[in-house]
Amino acid sequence: MSTLSSTPPRLSFGRKLLMAVLMAGIMTIVCALMLEVLLRVAGIQAAALPYDNNLPDAVLGMRPEPNKYWKANFPEYPGELYMRTNNHAFYEPADTAPTPAPGVRRIGIVGDSLTVGTCKPEENYPNLVEAELNQAEGRVANEVLDAGVGRYSPYQYYLRAERELLPLGINHLVVAIYAGNDYLDLIREDDRPHLVRGPGGTFEARPPTFVVYRDPNEPPSFLERSRVWQIGRGLLGPTILYQFSRVRLLSRDLAALGRGPLETFGYINQIRKLDKVAHGLMVQSLHQRLWFDRFPETLEPAMAIDKRVMELFAEMGRKHGIGVTLTVIPTKPDIEPQRIQSISRAVNALEPKYTVTDIQSFENKLIERTLADAQAAGLDVVDVRPALRAAAGRAELYYPADMHLNVAGNHVVAGVLAEHLARKQSAAEVAK
Repeated sequence: MSTLSSTPPRLSFGRKLLMAVLMAGIMTIVCALMLEVLLRVAGIQAAALPYDNNLPDAVLGMRPEPNKYWKANFPEYPGELYMRTNNHAFYEPADTAPTPAPGVRRIGIVGDSLTVGTCKPEENYPNLVEAELNQAEGRVANEVLDAGVGRYSPYQYYLRAERELLPLGINHLVVAIYAGNDYLDLIREDDRPHLVRGPGGTFEARPPTFVVYRDPNEPPSFLERSRVWQIGRGLLGPTILYQFSRVRLLSRDLAALGRGPLETFGYINQIRKLDKVAHGLMVQSLHQRLWFDRFPETLEPAMAIDKRVMELFAEMGRKHGIGVTLTVIPTKPDIEPQRIQSISRAVNALEPKYTVTDIQSFENKLIERTLADAQAAGLDVVDVRPALRAAAGRAELYYPADMHLNVAGNHVVAGVLAEHLARKQSAAEVAK
């Protein structure tokens, strides 16, 4: 007599794997929910961890957080580096009053991280200009506001001057273009408003395309209210999420130029290789040179936008009765080529055509064109290159590995601008 077996049927490997994945998913969700409850009980708010001291801004794309004081992690600075933004989010050692004091000229300076200064606020060139002007006059006759913001483009300089400097009653505005990446920044879309040249030479203002920051005009979604999600996004943002968003925008922009996925991949791969051997140079001069070399059809649109920005500043000056001075801050490869020889050799081993001489020539052509366009628009211009080149033989003006001006370099730029502005002020007094 036979008996039926009571042994249950064995699960296949595929079913075991599926069950394991389902259980792992359930456990992950349960753990996330428990962590969410703990974070809420602990009072942790659903705010993304910042990548720097900038906050999202619907008009400017990003803006420094006001009233912030922090220690910067920058080993190349001699000593401990403390940074500060004041009540108007300017890089100033003191707060800015709503109106200038009686008898005091108020000067605003806009620019990018070269204007912010990789140094203490009192050591950046805008504040040194103030000190030199006042020392020459023997009294507090000038107040200079450092309205620079890292990663800004020249069009953002214009918008910040319009929105945040004009209401403070400035008498003069200094616009400091940076030759190392401002021309590329004019046609980039990540977290910045930008101009687009349309048919017939017209220009259209476009709002920011938020990549790093969340659009402040959009209410947070259910997911964005989650403490767990925001902390995870804050940790991944500077790397995975940001790079994914950049690649997506880049693919879209290159497709508009008629470039396919292979060219997009080739460009990204070239950046990756060069960044390994020359990171500091890659995020500035070399990247800009590489972009316009690979996509030369974008250079003329960038320069046309640059010219339009000069015209906007000239119109601002005439409309509000203020003087506007433009300068272009040159790069370390231009002023101190001898200090990047080892980096240059590493770059040349991968890309022989990107020599220091090539970068110098390219950037100086852009500078000359900008100065000419600014003068044609009616702006006052001052060239700081001769003074920096002369001083480079006596002292180091840029940080060793970083591409920003050190304190000595800030002093040289401040000296040129202070002397130029003093002459302008004297001429204006004589004219009265």
